[in-house]
Amino acid sequence: MSTLNLKHILKVLIGVSLILGFSTNAFAVGTPSGTQVDNQATITFSVGGVAQVPVTSDDPNQGGTNDATSFIVDTKIDVTVAWQDASNVQVAAGQDGVTPVPNPPAVLTFLVTNEGNAAVQDFQLSTENFGGDDFDPTAISIFVDSNANGSYEPGVDTATFIDELSSTVGTNSITVFVVGSIAAIQTNGQTSDIALIATAHDGGAAGLGALTAEDTGNDTALGAPQVAFADAAGTAVIDIVTDGEHSDTGTYVVVTTSVTVNKTSQVTDDGVGGTAPTAKAIPGATVTYTISIENTGTQVATGIAATDPIDVTNLTFVGNVTFDAGCGGATSSSFTSPNFTFNVPTIAAGATCNVTFEVTIN
Repeated sequence: MSTLNLKHILKVLIGVSLILGFSTNAFAVGTPSGTQVDNQATITFSVGGVAQVPVTSDDPNQGGTNDATSFIVDTKIDVTVAWQDASNVQVAAGQDGVTPVPNPPAVLTFLVTNEGNAAVQDFQLSTENFGGDDFDPTAISIFVDSNANGSYEPGVDTATFIDELSSTVGTNSITVFVVGSIAAIQTNGQTSDIALIATAHDGGAAGLGALTAEDTGNDTALGAPQVAFADAAGTAVIDIVTDGEHSDTGTYVVVTTSVTVNKTSQVTDDGVGGTAPTAKAIPGATVTYTISIENTGTQVATGIAATDPIDVTNLTFVGNVTFDAGCGGATSSSFTSPNFTFNVPTIAAGATCNVTFEVTIN
C-alpha cells in the first residue's frame, strides 16, 4: 500500500473519530457524576547531553508513589420548572377539577427539566398560592404526565411525584399538570396565581428518594461524589437560589357569561283555513313554540341543555324542530313524553339561539 493511501486512510479515520466524539458529547448534559478524571505530567531532561529516564508526576494526596493527579466529578443538582400554557388558563366558576362533564378539569401545564449530571433524579412536587391575587382554588392536585402525550387524562395520569428523571438531553424533561377546583362564588376576570415547585430527591431506588442534601467544603479524596446545588431562584416566594428546587407560576382566570331564556307561542294553522296571525287556538290547530336563548355576556356559553315539559293532556308533540344560525351547529333534540329536550354546543357572546317546534291542540 502506498504512503499516499495510508495518509488518506488515516485522515478518514481521524474524521470519523471526531464526528463520533462530537455526536456523543451532544447528548450529554455534562460529565456524569462520579466520573474519575486522571492527569499525569511527564518530564524529559538530559544530563551532559545524555537523555535521562523520563519522570512522571506524583500526587502526594493519593498516598502512593507515581500516582496520577485524580479527582471525582461531583453531583450537580439543577432543575428548571417552566409554565407551558400560552396564556392565562380560562376556568369557570364551579369547575371542580375532578368531574370532566359538564366542565373539563382546570389544568395548568408545566415542564420540569433535570439539568444536573446525576444519572437519574427524583423530584417532589408541591404548589404555592400567592396572596396578591384574587382567589385560591378550593383544592389543588398535581399529576405527572405518565404517557408523555402532553394532555391531562384523569385516571391515567396518577403519579404525584417524578420518579427517576434522566439527565440525558432528550429524556430529561417531563410534563406536570396542576389541577384546581374553582369555587362557584368566583366572578368574571378574577385570577389565581399558582407556582409549581420541583424539589430534588435522591434517585436510583423505587419510590421517592430521600431529600437531596448539599455537601459543604471541598473533599479531594477519591470517594463518593459530593453534592452541589446549582439551581436558579424561581417564582415561588420560598424558592431561592441554590436551594435544590425550582419553580414557575401559572395563572387561572375566571370567565363567566349570562344567559336569558324566553318562550313564545303562535297558532300557525287552525285546521279550518285560518293561518297566522289570525288563526284560532281550537282543537286540531297547530301551535309553534319558539325558545330563544340569548347570551348577554362577554364569553362563549357552551354545553347548553334544555328540557321543556309538554302538557300532553292537552297537546300532542309533532316535532318539526328547527335551530337557527345562532345555535352554533351540531345540535340535537328528542322527545320522551312529556319532555322535549335539546342540546346546543355553543352560543357566542351577544348571540341568540332560536329553537322552534310544533304541537297540536287535542
